[in-house]
Amino acid sequence: MKLVIPEDKLQSPYGLSRIYRKYMPDISREIYVMEALPLNPGTLSNFHKDCLACIGNSFTGIQFAVNKFIPSTSVKLNNKIKIGTAQVDGELVTKYITTRQTRFGEHSLLVEAVTNFIVPWPSISISQAVDDFLYMSIAYSARDNEPKTDAELEYYGRIGTMAFKCTGWSSGSDLVCSTSYLRSITQKLALGSQLTLRHFALPQPNQKSSDITYYARYRGSAYTACLDFCKSSGYHFSYFRNINKYSACAIDIVGSTKVPKYGLVTTAHLTSDGAITGVFKKRFSGDFPISIMISGFYNFFAGECGFGIGLIF
Repeated sequence: MKLVIPEDKLQSPYGLSRIYRKYMPDISREIYVMEALPLNPGTLSNFHKDCLACIGNSFTGIQFAVNKFIPSTSVKLNNKIKIGTAQVDGELVTKYITTRQTRFGEHSLLVEAVTNFIVPWPSISISQAVDDFLYMSIAYSARDNEPKTDAELEYYGRIGTMAFKCTGWSSGSDLVCSTSYLRSITQKLALGSQLTLRHFALPQPNQKSSDITYYARYRGSAYTACLDFCKSSGYHFSYFRNINKYSACAIDIVGSTKVPKYGLVTTAHLTSDGAITGVFKKRFSGDFPISIMISGFYNFFAGECGFGIGLIF
């Protein structure tokens, strides 16, 4: 039996906010009812992607950005200059996009190159989505004069996502590989784990060659909460909420706990120090093609706060 459902009333059968919904055609399409029942838990590529993307958009001081898309060459330029209280940062992002038509709509091959003018280290990444079931990515970075290559492959099933990732350095002697699986338990809750294997030519004392990380992700109607835990590196909690199309907020906490009874004696590390971040973006309409962005953050542990305002042309 078939049922015709308008696209605006249909939720993505695979729950892929990054790929499927982005390229879903804005027309009605005949689908089988059974195809709308399974729920994919989403991407494992950067498990805290939504939260970190929101925090990455935050800034203090003044920011100017110029975006330009060249249709004839499929090249998109994104040039940012940040002026803060203690930093001046300039970054040029070049994106090359090619599109193709599949049975699920239009998909893009994205090639992205990033150059920082203050700390000159180039990086380039190539990603490709294949029929909403397979995602591939290759990234190269020469930061700190140590070239590094990342290769990633993700497969999206009906109720689970499987990912493989390898990271290697130019010396060829150090290698880190991981395999992970995330499965939907309910429509909102997903649980999974990751096995990481490491090989170092000169291992450090007490450096483990393998680790197991446990994942939990809960998706609400307008928010996402993620938690991962590893015995050797601690825990990472993130919360992202999309308030409306103009504003969003995120909380990111990374740390560890000492429990000698169970052999959990890792040192604490806080990447964002328990910061809460908010970003507001508004685009003026008509003949005034300028967007204004307002950003702010508060650090719970250090008692610090910051504010920024930016213009996007």
